[in-house]
Amino acid sequence: MSFFINSNMLLEDYKYAALNILWLYDNGKRTLIFAFIELFPNEYPKPINIQENSHSVKKTNKRLFFARIIDTVENILNWYSNISSGNVSHMFWQNNEPFELINYEQEPAYPDLLLSNNLPFLQDFVGCVRCHFLFEKDFPEEIRQLCLDEENINWINDNFKFDLSLYSEYIGSICLVAYNPLLRSVNTKLMTNTNTKSESVSFEIEPRYNVDISDLKLLYIEKRNLGYKCFKEVALNNLYFIIDNIGEVEAIGYAVICPKRGLLLWEGFHGFMKSLSLSMNIVTGTNKINVPTKNYDGIEETYETSRYSSETITIGENNKTKTETLAIKLLKSKRTREQKNIAQNTQKLFYENPKEATAFIRSIIAKAQTRITIIDPYITTRELFKFVLSVNPSVKTTIITSSLVLKGGKNKNQAKTLLKNIDNVSKNYHIEAMVMLGREPAFHDRFIFIDEEVWISGNSLADIGKRASILIKSSAPKEIQNIYYSIINDKQKITTLKEWIENHETAN
Repeated sequence: MSFFINSNMLLEDYKYAALNILWLYDNGKRTLIFAFIELFPNEYPKPINIQENSHSVKKTNKRLFFARIIDTVENILNWYSNISSGNVSHMFWQNNEPFELINYEQEPAYPDLLLSNNLPFLQDFVGCVRCHFLFEKDFPEEIRQLCLDEENINWINDNFKFDLSLYSEYIGSICLVAYNPLLRSVNTKLMTNTNTKSESVSFEIEPRYNVDISDLKLLYIEKRNLGYKCFKEVALNNLYFIIDNIGEVEAIGYAVICPKRGLLLWEGFHGFMKSLSLSMNIVTGTNKINVPTKNYDGIEETYETSRYSSETITIGENNKTKTETLAIKLLKSKRTREQKNIAQNTQKLFYENPKEATAFIRSIIAKAQTRITIIDPYITTRELFKFVLSVNPSVKTTIITSSLVLKGGKNKNQAKTLLKNIDNVSKNYHIEAMVMLGREPAFHDRFIFIDEEVWISGNSLADIGKRASILIKSSAPKEIQNIYYSIINDKQKITTLKEWIENHETAN
């Protein structure tokens, strides 16, 4: 096991291991898709195997397989060491059949290990674990897409108990997870001295069965709104101890370090609940609501809403003063600044200032590197010159307008005028125009796609900024883009500007 420089320590700390593994079988070839290994501390009983099960990939002869293999730590580490070194790895638990040779890169480079408490494929109660990753350098894209197919991903998620589609970066990877070999838990509690009005933090250590933790050290630090204080190092000679503090405690963080194993545990900075205010809504009855039809000549639907009474209960000592503490004042100011910074990057509000709105839209359009799509049911030639031509000429640009504006208005030739002006600038710009069909265009709001970003406006670009208008950058652009592609490929809902003109003239 040359890969594991510290393999003897792992064999001392762990007895059994589990290999949770997913692979694809295709015409005699086995491709490993995702796997994670769990190393169980010595006090753990032998876990239960999960028998191999499979899922047929529809319309193909391919099958997905999942298994949970329980074996000794030595055997499973040998398997991991072999596959990490670029050798062909076999199904040692059955018939010794080989997997396809895969070229992995390590994260981090061994013998370093990561300490993590947010691996999505582990249960929330697990806490901090040491881990090591192997990531496939060139995982086949067709297998990745096969895994993300809805029917296949549902079967995968049922076996792993987490949504692999949300963490697709793990496709083509193997993770080695080593649970804390010495400690079950570290529990903290805030203690208040009523005489001195100071607070302390108590620590209760729960070691695993029949282990020696005398050489472990706990590093403690307090974080305050304006900086850090109270750095202390405590030897874990006692399973219970108190760290005294002058004044109130705001937030603490601590780490447990072993001289042989390195960092075993890290608890990020967190505060303590000192008071609690509960607002309760109690259902006292129901209200029946009748929704009228559009012509107000009948009832379209009826639904019920709950009627509530409210009550607030405060638990703790927060009522001792009506003035805010310094810590709360500083924290509120910090949060206000953070919210303002987020808002500056994700939204822009305009009111009675169309020039500012126009300048802002031009500025974000000009940043595009690869593509621009502007969707506005009321975009015409004026907006072409006002906004669209501010784009980098090399960027592919699509504008999507609607039949509503092209048919209406004083200028009955708006469609031809728009097409003519697009043709006039075609030597320098890559612009195409589409038209949403029908009396109710598929898109209601206005969207600006800038590379992978999506900005949303409820107001038309034609007069944005005259009244209160807001542009918001979507936090989930992929979902909007999916809707866009479903509409753009539906010929019943959209067509090219040239085809619209031809069909419109024929209809007239």
